[in-house]
Amino acid sequence: MRLVMANTTDYAGITPSSSTELADGYITEPRYEKLLVRVTPGLLSRQRTFFLNSLQAYLDAYHSSATDVAQSVSDIEQVTNLLFVFYYFSAVICVLLATFMTWMVFVSNVTQNAWSFGVLRSLGFTKNQVLRAVVYEALVMVLSSFSLGLPIGVFVGFTLGLQMSTFLNLPYSFEVSYPIIVVLLGVSILATVIGSAFPMRSLNRMQIAQVVKKYN
Repeated sequence: MRLVMANTTDYAGITPSSSTELADGYITEPRYEKLLVRVTPGLLSRQRTFFLNSLQAYLDAYHSSATDVAQSVSDIEQVTNLLFVFYYFSAVICVLLATFMTWMVFVSNVTQNAWSFGVLRSLGFTKNQVLRAVVYEALVMVLSSFSLGLPIGVFVGFTLGLQMSTFLNLPYSFEVSYPIIVVLLGVSILATVIGSAFPMRSLNRMQIAQVVKKYN
């Protein structure tokens, strides 16, 4: 509740009459900027809508309005859930595409460097040593790329979200989806190990002379 000056206009645009003025320049009629009405818990949506429509019949449509906060919160939660479903679906598609791309990259890497691996075996390296070298190289590349890409992605997401909330004049909160990060990291490591170990194991089954001659 707020008392307004007698010689000014309050939020509704109504100038108080002189009959309600006090000696110190204030009025006795209080003006409410916001009035919250708590209804009985457990009311159905149609019951709240009926009460809201009945209340609006007594309000001035030009200077006041009534809102069902519970219904607004429910609508926002539904929209938020749909957006999260879309985001998770997009994340799954991106993870599958990234896994396939990682697989193809390391299969191609093993195929292109098969002659070098044959030379290493001819110099005395065992099959397991060459296999570990290929897997370690792939893991270093993936982990370094993940370490650089994660902060860049978080920064870009934070900036875009802040810009959108500024344009829409909405409160902004930023949360990092740690389950998606963990799943993406695990799938990347799995694709890296399998994508580099499988073609290397098939290459190790060949004789050294065959590898050097075939991929020379």
